[in-house]
Amino acid sequence: MRRFGVGIAALLALGFAITQPSAPAAAEIDELPPETMVDWSEAMTDWTAAARSYTFGDLTLAITTKTGPDDIPVVMLTASTPGEEDVSVTADGGYSPYGQIGIYEFEPGKPTILFTVYSGGAHCCMQTSAVTLTDSGFVVADVGYIDGDTISPSDIDGDGAPELVLYDDRFNYAFSAYAFSRPAQRVFQFVDGEMVDVTREEKYADYQRRYLDEISPGCGGEDGWLIAECAGYLATAALLGTFEEEFPKVEAAWKAGKFDPESGWTEFTWCLNDDCSKTEVTTDFPQALLSRLTEWGYLDAAGQTPGGADPIAPGAGTDGGKDKLNAR
Repeated sequence: MRRFGVGIAALLALGFAITQPSAPAAAEIDELPPETMVDWSEAMTDWTAAARSYTFGDLTLAITTKTGPDDIPVVMLTASTPGEEDVSVTADGGYSPYGQIGIYEFEPGKPTILFTVYSGGAHCCMQTSAVTLTDSGFVVADVGYIDGDTISPSDIDGDGAPELVLYDDRFNYAFSAYAFSRPAQRVFQFVDGEMVDVTREEKYADYQRRYLDEISPGCGGEDGWLIAECAGYLATAALLGTFEEEFPKVEAAWKAGKFDPESGWTEFTWCLNDDCSKTEVTTDFPQALLSRLTEWGYLDAAGQTPGGADPIAPGAGTDGGKDKLNAR
């Protein structure tokens, strides 16, 4: 098996001349720029349009469409490179063609292809897959359904490698309407092609502190006391290890009637088991928040910040309709 250990710069140095692309002959072929999400559906007016194919060094990426069950369009990405077995991922399309593709080097020498297909619908969703070329071949990771119509990895800690930052959309609708929800942010990396939650790593603390400052006006700051803002604020405080300091302020403001009653729900419901057949309802926002943050792993069973360990499972909450992750 051919070992592929070069990085993006080396891939580019190889050039883009591919004599036998895996895409159909009629496909439009483009050179894919590094670390840039591009619209693969550009110029596609409907799902009957010709396939698209991209090259990047000695990688070939072919995007094709077909009609699946119930006339739902199915989009397929096939990645190939000499010496390795091809790999394909698929996603259902929405009302009209739209999606993105890009290549990022989360690990040196292991380019990751991010491929998204827009599902359509209110507040939804980019079905997202990651295909990484590792020393042992292609590895596929299901990133999940990401709210919105774009993703944009970036280097948030200045170490030269990008990260994938996603909003935790379990917060959406939990404490307020979607438009007013303020989810916490989670940070992901790819290690040998596997998606790993690195949110609690110390090197991302400054990024989380900046986000905490950004949302602080809505949690006792100049914008007052807002339910959804405080939910995201306290979750971020839990990631930084300052929840125990911040929570009593929120609880005292709630008991003193300082919260804007129009800033969130008047009742809060959460599941007590996996299938949500048992639920609990309360009108007490601090109690609901404690329960949710514990359920989601931001706090331990004692309602405190976990002692250094990351309790949030990689990829948790990516089911697209219930507990999904978002990017904005």
